[in-house]
Amino acid sequence: MSKIRVSTITIYIHLFAIDISYVETNLITSFLKKMGIFMDYYKELGIDRNSSQADIKKAYRSLARKFHPDLNPGNSNSEEKFKSINEAYEVLSDQVSRNKYDKYGPNWKNVEQNHKYGNYRNPFTGSGHNNNSSFRIEDLGDLFGGFSSESNFRKPNRRVMNTDFSVSLYQAYYGTTKNLSFEDRRRQRVIEVTIPRGVDNGSIITLRPETDLEIKIRITVDKNPDFQRNGNDLFTDISIPFAVAVLGGEIKVPTLNETNVLLKIPEFCQNGQKFRLSGKGMPKLKTPENHGDLYAIIRPIVPQEITDEERDFYEKVYPSEHVEIN
Repeated sequence: MSKIRVSTITIYIHLFAIDISYVETNLITSFLKKMGIFMDYYKELGIDRNSSQADIKKAYRSLARKFHPDLNPGNSNSEEKFKSINEAYEVLSDQVSRNKYDKYGPNWKNVEQNHKYGNYRNPFTGSGHNNNSSFRIEDLGDLFGGFSSESNFRKPNRRVMNTDFSVSLYQAYYGTTKNLSFEDRRRQRVIEVTIPRGVDNGSIITLRPETDLEIKIRITVDKNPDFQRNGNDLFTDISIPFAVAVLGGEIKVPTLNETNVLLKIPEFCQNGQKFRLSGKGMPKLKTPENHGDLYAIIRPIVPQEITDEERDFYEKVYPSEHVEIN
């Protein structure tokens, strides 16, 4: 929304005496659009007024992914756009709110409140139906919660909600979406949350579904039986035949992107020896095109049974009287 300093400008508009109606609402909406302080929710989502709820949801999901602050770090324009599309979706996804918005325009919330108490009046006039009544821009405070001549719009007190999400290591690697259910002003709501690639234990996702509501989601990444994580690096134990550990060879190392990497094992590889596979770790949260590393930790398999021929071989190579244990 445009910032207006009304200490230097006073605007008077004279309206004909007309009962509050759809026509008058259009006059208000038109004026606010020209002033740059009215957000057209349909335009914000890139849809028309005849769009279905499915169209609204599809447009919102596409824009939310595009302008999500976590995917556009440091971009204030994307953050403001994200707030705007959430505000638009909040109104248009609810059919009751949408109907009121379509009928009354930018003042639909105030209309509802004033009708409730039998006190609705033309926000552009002092009261009643004075044909020659005038309005000053200060009166726009009625539409947006008020603002003073020395400041911008008053910012509403922001409500903060905290919750937790648990994701698998694979979901943290690829990114995912989850539905968040919560109660807001006695109304049950469900919103879709985008979990970006690279989230880790303790990562915080901040949502602003309304201008006065902030939701903070703390992420917990479940343990994986095959991979251990340290920052953006992954570690995995690789079992190899004892003969490969002694003589060397090639083995396949699994990765989180479901492909295997061929790793060459040198002769006399020791238990616990690590091999780094560059760029095969977790995507970095703010730059998911970059990855950490994957470390393959070698675990030679000591046979539980051997043949007589193998026993003869080991006894010849490693006579018991020559074995020294440090």
